[in-house]
Amino acid sequence: MRKLDLEGWEVGLHGSFYSYNDYDLLKREKQELERVLSKKVVGIRQHNLNLSVPETWRIHESLGFEYDTTLGSNHYIGFRWGTCFPFYPIDHEQRRFIRVLQIPLIIEDIALFRYKDPWKKFLEVVNKVKKYGGVLTILWHHSVFNNLEFPSWADMYERMIMYCKKEGAWITNGYEISRWWKMRINSINKFLNNIFN
Repeated sequence: MRKLDLEGWEVGLHGSFYSYNDYDLLKREKQELERVLSKKVVGIRQHNLNLSVPETWRIHESLGFEYDTTLGSNHYIGFRWGTCFPFYPIDHEQRRFIRVLQIPLIIEDIALFRYKDPWKKFLEVVNKVKKYGGVLTILWHHSVFNNLEFPSWADMYERMIMYCKKEGAWITNGYEISRWWKMRINSINKFLNNIFN
């Protein structure tokens, strides 16, 4: 992890199976990762995409996470909440926005390979994301790069990335998306303040 961090890769927290609804457990996990990296950790994705709305998001917010990429599906690819855009969720009980940017997960490797023709399904989804100018978040587990157990999965990942690059996609990490989204919101707010003030 230190080597990845030193080479400029982002290291986020992959919360353990039950941490999605356990503040103390997730706090310990975040502190341990921050101790190892000697820096603040700002991104998270919960194991198995475990999520309890809005409780998990409240925990993430209280622990200082800036973004979360948990919002996706293990069973299908596409738009779990009907969007490919990052957003700040509304906490209806507390009548406020939760200040943890949700970057929806669009494609998970296991879900993609449930389809008869994974490449065709990928093209269908990526072209829809491109049409709307959205974010295509991909979850590819490290274990599936083992060609003996998962033949062609590594090739599919490389093929997807090359296709996106060819189409002009910005290939980046969650932190950079979060940073860009905040700058975008600040620009919009500044523009609106100038109009109405």
